[in-house]
Amino acid sequence: MNREMQNLCLPDEHYWSNQINMPQVNAWCGLAFERVCLEHVAQMKQALGISGILSEAYSWACKENPANGIYGSQIDLLIVRKDQVINLCEMKYSGKKYTITAKGDEEIQKKISDFLTVTGVHHAVHATLVTPYGIAEGSYAGNIQNVITIDDLFS
Repeated sequence: MNREMQNLCLPDEHYWSNQINMPQVNAWCGLAFERVCLEHVAQMKQALGISGILSEAYSWACKENPANGIYGSQIDLLIVRKDQVINLCEMKYSGKKYTITAKGDEEIQKKISDFLTVTGVHHAVHATLVTPYGIAEGSYAGNIQNVITIDDLFS
C-alpha cells in the first residue's frame, strides 16, 4: 500500500481531539450519560433526600395532540413518590455547568404540562436537572427545583 493510501485508511494521532463537539460525538455523550444516570437511580434518590420514600422510576412519552393542548413530550426519567411528589428528571450532558435557556425552560414546562394533562395526576412535579457539573446561574435556573451532579451519582 502506498503512503497516500495508508494516510487515508488510518486516522492521525489527532483524530479524536478533532472530533470534539462534532454532532455524532455530542449525541453519543448524551446517550451514554443518560445510560449512566439510569443505572444510578438509587444514588439519585439519595441525592434528592428521598431514599427512604417508596417510589417507582420510569420514562414517559406522549404524542402531540394540539386539539387537547398537548405538545408531545419525552421524559427521560420520572421518580413517582408515595408522598405525592414527582421528580421529572431531565438528563443533560455538558462539559461544564449547564445553562438553562429560554427554549430549554419552555421545553421543561411543556413536558410538565403534557404529563399532568395526559395522566390526570395531581401530584406536585419538581423539575430535576441531572448534569455532570451542575447548573449555571441564569434567568431560568430558579425554575429547577433539584440539581443532581456526577458526584451525586458516584457517591
